[in-house]
Amino acid sequence: MLDDPTHPGWLGVPAVGIELRPLWQRVEQITHLDVRVIRSGKRIAVALDWRDATLDRSADTGVFPDAVAAMFSMSGAVPALPMGVHVEGFQAQAPVNLWHWKASRQPAPQDATPDDTGAAAAGAQRGWTVFPHTARPAPDEAQQAPGPPETRAAREAANVRDDPALLGRSVLESNAEGFGTLRLQSPDAQHVRATAAWSHGLWRVVMVREFETNDANDVDFSRMARIPVTFAVWDGSKGDRNGIKLISGWHWLTPGPGAAAAASQGTDQ
Repeated sequence: MLDDPTHPGWLGVPAVGIELRPLWQRVEQITHLDVRVIRSGKRIAVALDWRDATLDRSADTGVFPDAVAAMFSMSGAVPALPMGVHVEGFQAQAPVNLWHWKASRQPAPQDATPDDTGAAAAGAQRGWTVFPHTARPAPDEAQQAPGPPETRAAREAANVRDDPALLGRSVLESNAEGFGTLRLQSPDAQHVRATAAWSHGLWRVVMVREFETNDANDVDFSRMARIPVTFAVWDGSKGDRNGIKLISGWHWLTPGPGAAAAASQGTDQ
């Protein structure tokens, strides 16, 4: 179920509707995000549903993909929304951990491995297009991409997001303490994976992580009874990227020791 966003079991998980609003004033049809959170054994899964009339997976000059992110406070404190806010001379007390998914990084259905084909076939029967969490080409293959260097500008410029070791990940984990402090976690410290599905104007992205990672840069679900969490959605067809996006206020995630967890309405700061 955790690797199949179209599994009927998701219908039995209560959803919490989270209101979204654009940071830039405009007529907006994406108004909310449905959040489902479950704990299964040693893993936790966050399923995010939102309505978007267009499926945007391409990334090019002036072309942007759909995307979604969850941002967790690393402490019980509720930080300011702009990634915790950093003030000179002030030691940040509430750094954040971000899980950022992009449709352009998600493998296409035809890239599914034998392990993924079952979910893809089942999803197709249910009217969904399933994008698996299959890894992309191995680093040594990715480094041998065809074409002259000028066609691989990001890689040639050592852009960390184009690191061959990260090409198999549609979700990238980061940390921040305010404006200008966003830093990507190293490839060997990326613990979140995602499977996505699309059907008739609805995205569902399921991000899965081990409940405990023993990584100081990861949000610790086992340590806090409730965790401040906020969400963001990017609509590629409207040119959303970077700070142009839709955001929610802060809410509470209560992981709990049981088999299920619930996102609950919380502070709206």
